[in-house]
Amino acid sequence: MSAAAEARGTYAPVDPRRYHESVAGERTEIARRPPVCLYLEVTNRCNLLCTTCPRTFELAQAIVASTAIPAAFAPVQLENLYLADGAITCNTPVRVAVTCGARRLFVLPTGYACALEAPPRGAIACALHALTLLIARQLLHELHSLESSIEYFVVPPLCPLSGSPHDFSQTDKLIKRAAESTRTWLAEGGLTRREIPHQMHVHIHH
Repeated sequence: MSAAAEARGTYAPVDPRRYHESVAGERTEIARRPPVCLYLEVTNRCNLLCTTCPRTFELAQAIVASTAIPAAFAPVQLENLYLADGAITCNTPVRVAVTCGARRLFVLPTGYACALEAPPRGAIACALHALTLLIARQLLHELHSLESSIEYFVVPPLCPLSGSPHDFSQTDKLIKRAAESTRTWLAEGGLTRREIPHQMHVHIHH
């Protein structure tokens, strides 16, 4: 969204595939702030920001390391550090963003399967489902702990949601549902409300 549109409080949905055509002239390829990546150092299980790593660590390596999901990708070695996806311990690093100077946050939670008719079957399915519940709880905790001076806007996750995190057979359907849901949220003034969507709280579908 351009600064002008943001100031006017207006928003027109843009096809992501055509986003580059909608970027306003005041935007450049130079970021206003240095990028920040969050890692998990797997040998001592602590989180590290890219600012704590040696400057020889190139941005491309930083991105690869911060998305190295355990069990799917090997950790990225940097000198005596072994770095993996920081989302394992901090999937939505709200507090990290604030620590780095952010005062206005836009949060896009992925939600969790809140409408399962039966427990997931299999070890992987159970583990991934438990992880999504943990992620949702962690995000709630971080949002509740923010100072009142911090603005945040949380896009409501899909609800009800019954698919497993490792089931990609419904990807197209979920993308369409999410796009429609988000457009409705924007049209109803979502970017004017500092609130946590009810879909993120513990609830039961009957």
